[in-house]
Amino acid sequence: MNQASDLVGMFINKGPITIIKQNSTDPITIKDFEIGEQYESYTLKSDSIAVSLQHTPLEFKDKEAILKNSKNRILTDKGFQFLKKMNAYYLKNFIHLNYSLRLNLKNIYEHSHQLFEGWEALETSFNELKKTDALSVTNSESTNQIIQFNDEDTEYNKLVLEEISTDFHIKEALNILTDYSNLN
Repeated sequence: MNQASDLVGMFINKGPITIIKQNSTDPITIKDFEIGEQYESYTLKSDSIAVSLQHTPLEFKDKEAILKNSKNRILTDKGFQFLKKMNAYYLKNFIHLNYSLRLNLKNIYEHSHQLFEGWEALETSFNELKKTDALSVTNSESTNQIIQFNDEDTEYNKLVLEEISTDFHIKEALNILTDYSNLN
Protein backbone atom coordinates (compact mmCIF):
# COMPACT_ATOMS: atom_id res chain seq x y z
CA MET A 1 0.00 0.00 0.00
CA ASN A 2 2.53 2.57 -1.14
CA GLN A 3 0.33 5.41 -2.27
CA ALA A 4 2.24 8.11 -0.42
CA SER A 5 4.06 9.10 -3.60
CA ASP A 6 0.71 9.66 -5.32
CA LEU A 7 -0.55 12.04 -2.68
CA VAL A 8 -0.53 15.73 -3.39
CA GLY A 9 -2.27 16.84 -0.25
CA MET A 10 -4.68 15.95 2.45
CA PHE A 11 -7.63 18.14 3.34
CA ILE A 12 -9.63 17.73 6.51
CA ASN A 13 -13.24 18.78 6.31
CA LYS A 14 -15.98 18.16 8.81
CA GLY A 15 -16.34 14.65 7.43
CA PRO A 16 -13.69 11.99 6.71
CA ILE A 17 -10.18 12.87 5.49
CA THR A 18 -10.13 13.36 1.73
CA ILE A 19 -7.07 12.40 -0.34
CA ILE A 20 -6.57 13.91 -3.77
CA LYS A 21 -4.34 11.86 -6.08
CA GLN A 22 -1.98 13.49 -8.53
CA ASN A 23 -3.32 13.57 -12.10
CA SER A 24 -6.76 12.50 -10.91
CA THR A 25 -10.03 14.26 -10.40
CA ASP A 26 -11.62 11.49 -8.26
CA PRO A 27 -11.10 12.00 -4.53
CA ILE A 28 -10.83 8.92 -2.26
CA THR A 29 -11.72 8.93 1.42
CA ILE A 30 -9.63 7.35 4.16
CA LYS A 31 -12.57 5.17 5.18
CA ASP A 32 -12.10 3.27 1.92
CA PHE A 33 -8.75 1.84 3.20
CA GLU A 34 -8.30 -0.86 5.80
CA ILE A 35 -6.16 1.09 8.24
CA GLY A 36 -6.17 1.13 11.99
CA GLU A 37 -5.64 -1.36 14.80
CA GLN A 38 -8.74 -3.35 13.95
CA TYR A 39 -7.07 -4.66 10.76
CA GLU A 40 -3.78 -5.73 12.39
CA SER A 41 -2.95 -9.41 12.95
CA TYR A 42 -2.78 -9.07 16.77
CA THR A 43 -6.26 -7.60 17.16
CA LEU A 44 -8.60 -9.47 19.49
CA LYS A 45 -12.01 -10.35 18.20
CA SER A 46 -15.07 -8.70 19.71
CA ASP A 47 -16.56 -10.64 22.57
CA SER A 48 -19.29 -10.21 25.12
CA ILE A 49 -20.55 -11.71 28.34
CA ALA A 50 -24.13 -12.83 28.70
CA VAL A 51 -26.03 -10.43 30.94
CA SER A 52 -28.49 -11.74 33.50
CA LEU A 53 -30.83 -9.31 35.18
CA GLN A 54 -32.17 -11.91 37.59
CA HIS A 55 -31.35 -11.35 41.23
CA THR A 56 -29.75 -14.34 42.90
CA PRO A 57 -30.06 -13.97 46.67
CA LEU A 58 -27.20 -14.88 48.95
CA GLU A 59 -27.73 -18.28 50.50
CA PHE A 60 -26.93 -18.50 54.19
CA LYS A 61 -25.99 -21.95 55.38
CA ASP A 62 -26.78 -21.25 59.04
CA LYS A 63 -29.32 -18.47 58.64
CA GLU A 64 -31.17 -19.35 61.87
CA ALA A 65 -27.97 -19.19 63.94
CA ILE A 66 -27.05 -15.82 62.45
CA LEU A 67 -30.54 -14.41 63.10
CA LYS A 68 -30.50 -15.75 66.67
CA ASN A 69 -27.09 -14.17 67.38
CA SER A 70 -28.21 -10.86 65.90
CA LYS A 71 -31.44 -10.83 67.90
CA ASN A 72 -29.59 -11.63 71.15
CA ARG A 73 -27.01 -8.90 70.48
CA ILE A 74 -29.69 -6.31 69.75
CA LEU A 75 -31.77 -7.18 72.81
CA THR A 76 -28.76 -6.94 75.14
CA ASP A 77 -27.12 -3.91 73.49
CA LYS A 78 -27.05 -0.84 75.75
CA GLY A 79 -27.51 1.49 72.81
CA PHE A 80 -30.58 -0.31 71.56
CA GLN A 81 -32.10 -0.46 75.05
CA PHE A 82 -31.47 3.26 75.45
CA LEU A 83 -33.09 4.06 72.09
CA LYS A 84 -36.07 1.87 72.90
CA LYS A 85 -36.56 3.55 76.28
CA MET A 86 -36.17 7.08 74.88
CA ASN A 87 -38.49 6.31 71.96
CA ALA A 88 -41.25 5.20 74.34
CA TYR A 89 -40.67 8.26 76.55
CA TYR A 90 -40.85 10.76 73.69
CA LEU A 91 -43.83 9.08 72.07
CA LYS A 92 -45.73 9.18 75.35
CA ASN A 93 -44.71 12.64 76.60
CA PHE A 94 -44.29 14.70 73.45
CA ILE A 95 -45.59 13.06 70.31
CA HIS A 96 -48.85 11.40 71.41
CA LEU A 97 -49.94 13.86 74.05
CA ASN A 98 -53.00 12.90 76.11
CA TYR A 99 -53.75 16.34 77.48
CA SER A 100 -54.89 19.61 76.07
CA LEU A 101 -52.67 22.64 76.04
CA ARG A 102 -54.07 26.13 76.36
CA LEU A 103 -52.87 28.22 73.51
CA ASN A 104 -51.22 31.11 75.23
CA LEU A 105 -47.63 32.26 75.00
CA LYS A 106 -46.64 31.02 78.45
CA ASN A 107 -47.88 27.44 77.90
CA ILE A 108 -46.46 27.22 74.39
CA TYR A 109 -43.09 28.51 75.60
CA GLU A 110 -43.00 26.09 78.55
CA HIS A 111 -43.95 23.15 76.34
CA SER A 112 -41.35 23.96 73.68
CA HIS A 113 -38.70 24.61 76.36
CA GLN A 114 -39.48 21.25 78.00
CA LEU A 115 -39.23 19.54 74.60
CA PHE A 116 -35.92 21.28 73.87
CA GLU A 117 -34.46 20.27 77.25
CA GLY A 118 -35.57 16.69 76.65
CA TRP A 119 -33.85 16.59 73.27
CA GLU A 120 -30.67 18.06 74.79
CA ALA A 121 -30.70 15.41 77.54
CA LEU A 122 -31.27 12.72 74.92
CA GLU A 123 -28.38 13.96 72.80
CA THR A 124 -26.00 14.18 75.79
CA SER A 125 -26.91 10.69 76.97
CA PHE A 126 -26.66 9.26 73.49
CA ASN A 127 -23.25 10.86 72.87
CA GLU A 128 -21.90 9.39 76.09
CA LEU A 129 -23.27 5.98 75.17
CA LYS A 130 -21.82 6.16 71.64
CA LYS A 131 -18.29 6.70 72.96
CA THR A 132 -18.27 3.43 74.88
CA ASP A 133 -18.54 1.07 71.91
CA ALA A 134 -17.16 2.88 68.85
CA LEU A 135 -15.73 1.23 65.75
CA SER A 136 -12.31 2.22 64.48
CA VAL A 137 -12.89 4.14 61.25
CA THR A 138 -10.19 5.79 59.13
CA ASN A 139 -9.92 7.47 55.76
CA SER A 140 -8.21 6.01 52.74
CA GLU A 141 -4.97 7.64 51.60
CA SER A 142 -6.69 9.24 48.62
CA THR A 143 -9.36 10.81 50.85
CA ASN A 144 -6.66 12.17 53.18
CA GLN A 145 -4.85 13.69 50.20
CA ILE A 146 -8.04 15.33 48.96
CA ILE A 147 -9.19 16.83 52.27
CA GLN A 148 -5.80 18.04 53.51
CA PHE A 149 -6.08 21.31 51.59
CA ASN A 150 -9.61 22.27 52.59
CA ASP A 151 -10.50 23.03 56.21
CA GLU A 152 -14.26 22.76 55.61
CA ASP A 153 -13.89 19.29 54.07
CA THR A 154 -11.61 18.22 56.93
CA GLU A 155 -14.15 19.28 59.57
CA TYR A 156 -17.04 17.66 57.70
CA ASN A 157 -14.98 14.47 57.28
CA LYS A 158 -14.37 14.31 61.04
CA LEU A 159 -18.12 14.47 61.65
CA VAL A 160 -18.79 11.76 59.08
CA LEU A 161 -16.12 9.47 60.54
CA GLU A 162 -17.57 9.94 64.02
CA GLU A 163 -21.09 9.16 62.79
CA ILE A 164 -19.92 6.02 61.01
CA SER A 165 -17.88 4.81 63.99
CA THR A 166 -20.87 5.02 66.33
CA ASP A 167 -23.70 3.98 64.00
CA PHE A 168 -25.71 1.14 65.55
CA HIS A 169 -26.76 -0.29 62.19
CA ILE A 170 -23.23 -0.42 60.80
CA LYS A 171 -22.01 -2.17 63.94
CA GLU A 172 -24.72 -4.82 63.68
CA ALA A 173 -24.08 -5.31 59.95
CA LEU A 174 -20.40 -5.87 60.78
CA ASN A 175 -21.38 -8.33 63.51
CA ILE A 176 -23.64 -10.26 61.12
CA LEU A 177 -20.84 -10.50 58.55
CA THR A 178 -18.46 -11.66 61.27
CA ASP A 179 -20.97 -14.32 62.37
CA TYR A 180 -21.37 -15.47 58.78
CA SER A 181 -17.63 -15.79 58.22
CA ASN A 182 -17.17 -17.61 61.56
CA LEU A 183 -19.93 -20.10 60.84
CA ASN A 184 -18.61 -21.02 57.39
